[in-house]
Amino acid sequence: MKTITKPTPIRLLIASGTIAAVLMLLLMLRYSGQIEPARKVQLWLTTADQSNLLTPKTPLAFAPSEDTQKLTIDVNSEQRYQTMDGFGAAATGSSAYLIKQQLSAEQREQLMKELFTDTGISLSFVRHTIGASDYSVTSDGQPASYTYDDVEEGKDYELEHFSVEKDADVIWLLREIKRKNSQMKLMGTPWSAPAWMKYAGERTLNGWYLDYNDPAVYEAYARYFVKYIQAYEAKGLPIYAMTIQNEPGFTTADYPSMSMGAEE
Repeated sequence: MKTITKPTPIRLLIASGTIAAVLMLLLMLRYSGQIEPARKVQLWLTTADQSNLLTPKTPLAFAPSEDTQKLTIDVNSEQRYQTMDGFGAAATGSSAYLIKQQLSAEQREQLMKELFTDTGISLSFVRHTIGASDYSVTSDGQPASYTYDDVEEGKDYELEHFSVEKDADVIWLLREIKRKNSQMKLMGTPWSAPAWMKYAGERTLNGWYLDYNDPAVYEAYARYFVKYIQAYEAKGLPIYAMTIQNEPGFTTADYPSMSMGAEE
């Protein structure tokens, strides 16, 4: 079985660098048509081999040019192709913890403006995890593993123990984002179904698959998604879209995950 280790500070730094690189690209796309000739843009580089971790690079100068052969990106606002639902990022438990617990009120406000308003890059599409992922943490920053219907014994087919309260910090973050951008579209993706829904009584969130011998499990899981959508709607966070499973062909014993075939 292929395994992936729990997030480390280096891994988190790489993820942060990737996000920073994407945000920088979006900034260049958004403002390239407004930049004065020879204005320089600062760049930082992060690579997978860790040879560069937010390494400052030589600034780039943007200027009008008629020679399109040398251009990597050519922004032409007069020519349109497909319509995009939006550009955005993931809102995880770890990002909610860092933004809520590690930033001052002034820093949080500045960050939200830069990411989600017209004075910044105006991100409008956010994905969050339905239950825990490998980037979920408790309110004090410790790794967290949960779904919305965890029971120690038996099977809760009626979902009597369903609750999204463990998402409190993520819900707070999503509300903050929506406060800055009312047009935000929210997509949900599960890393794992509740452990009691899995095959052969394997009461773990880390790996395995749904109990295909029990049709009631599939019915309960469908209602689980309905209750999730209703619960988030009640929190003022309507769900625009959702996917059935994150990385459906992959499982690991290290964090919440689940295999799900195309026929399911």
